[in-house]
Amino acid sequence: MKGLKLGCLLLIIIIISACGSNEKNSGGQMELVQPIEVEVDSVEKAEVGENITITSVISQGEEVVEDANEVMYEVWKEEDKGSSVMLEPSEIEGHIYRLHHTFDEAGLYHIQVHVTAREMHRMPTIKIQVGEKEEVETKNPHEHEHSHQHHNQVKILIELVEDLRLSVQVEDEPFLANHITLELWKEGQEQHQWIDVKMTEPGIYILKDVETFSGTYNVIVHAQDENVHEHHETIIEF
Repeated sequence: MKGLKLGCLLLIIIIISACGSNEKNSGGQMELVQPIEVEVDSVEKAEVGENITITSVISQGEEVVEDANEVMYEVWKEEDKGSSVMLEPSEIEGHIYRLHHTFDEAGLYHIQVHVTAREMHRMPTIKIQVGEKEEVETKNPHEHEHSHQHHNQVKILIELVEDLRLSVQVEDEPFLANHITLELWKEGQEQHQWIDVKMTEPGIYILKDVETFSGTYNVIVHAQDENVHEHHETIIEF
């Protein structure tokens, strides 16, 4: 009888220990989410007035993504992103989105596909040369530097002390989205983590519990609202 009681007691202790270990592990780990991928395909050259098709295929690992929240095509001519236009897909077939488009002027065009799906955002870009390539004027260094200033509208400063602190500004004003998204993956690994970081004060976003990370991480900061679709890539040593 004493042997039976001792056996039951040991069994109870083992079960409690196992449960406590599982709770600790589940509470200390962050969920790893496989990123969505967007494959964009089209012609590299086109003629003025020619109707072309730009196809985007959305997937996540081996799974096709048919529940995207939004897919938009942004089109602009080289050196004129301020005049870009946002276009909805012409056709949707499950996880395949197609845009039929005609260019009215010759030049080099950028087509950026904005895809939001499963709380992730992707913005792949392709280029299409329409008509003959234009001659590029030689500019002095000051003119060249000035012409590119409008591309640097988003500034992101990152500090790692006890927490990871991100300061985000758009045109020198605090970025006031509810949150930004961090895409992280450890150096040498393919598995990505997606973490939403909420704003704690105007333009300031803080990620706590950084002790769960260790080593060198590639990080992409995704800042997105109705007017801004930007990302910033960096490397952080935790």
